[in-house]
Amino acid sequence: MVAKTNHLDALSFADALRTDGHGWRQLKPEDSKIQELRLLCRDEINLIEQRAALVNQLQQTLYEYYPAALEAFDDWTTPGPWAFIERFPTPQALKKAGKRHWEKFLHTHRLYRRKTYQKRLDYFAHATEFSGSQAVTNAKSILAVSLAKQLRVLQQQLKVYRDRIEKLFQEHPDHDLFGSLLNFCKMGVRHTLVKKFGFGNFFTNPITVLVSRTYCFAEKYGLN
Repeated sequence: MVAKTNHLDALSFADALRTDGHGWRQLKPEDSKIQELRLLCRDEINLIEQRAALVNQLQQTLYEYYPAALEAFDDWTTPGPWAFIERFPTPQALKKAGKRHWEKFLHTHRLYRRKTYQKRLDYFAHATEFSGSQAVTNAKSILAVSLAKQLRVLQQQLKVYRDRIEKLFQEHPDHDLFGSLLNFCKMGVRHTLVKKFGFGNFFTNPITVLVSRTYCFAEKYGLN
């Protein structure tokens, strides 16, 4: 076996260039907008994953001392339930506020749904019956409010990321061509395609790969 050396590597590259060089493409610096998109999308995905972790932690915290709030809302990836925890951090605070304030909160935060309205009010009315001990409530309510505030701030920053990604995508000269693929992704097919074909194999253009993959994560973790 011939030992690997820089000299042999250079000879191998030179021979390949001599025989196959006509088919090679010249390396060019990455477009600055694509580079920015790549960084933005990767960072946004990391933030979305952090957001999912915070939601899981909040749900576990509520399970320990405030199960009525946990049962009252199905989707904890939206700002409404977070605001509820900030407004009514404990079952006792919820009971003290009274029905009029519950109704006002639901309407203000657009959480009124005919099918779930009365059910939520029933959960609120019996919240103190299924709460944790006073010590657990005192400690865990502080954690719950902290998590809710972190989620609210993180949600605001994710919107900044999404707006910037959309802006750069629209500024790309090929956005019309690749926009059809992105829309295909955004209609619900995106998760299946990326899962089947892998990152970077199906969508060969970097900008489409990055933005479509971010949309996949956004749908998975409930950002959209």
